[in-house]
Amino acid sequence: MNEGMGPILDRSKEHLGTTDVAVIAMRRRMLRMVEELQRGVEPFAATHPDAYRVKPIDVNSPHGELAALLEAHHGDVTIPV
Repeated sequence: MNEGMGPILDRSKEHLGTTDVAVIAMRRRMLRMVEELQRGVEPFAATHPDAYRVKPIDVNSPHGELAALLEAHHGDVTIPV
């Protein structure tokens, strides 16, 4: 059984606001990925399945940057092969 999301709507008259920054960023990213794929550049995720070998954690951290947090908790978020 398949279920679709319905017809593709015309978004040209849409008025996005400041709370829609994530929507705008995702649409731009998707369009950039389409253009890259047309040039023969495959998306990173399609060729790096190990990027999905993570699990969520819930911590309070003094680290202000995500990279530092992930480095400090690498063993907690990585799923062993």
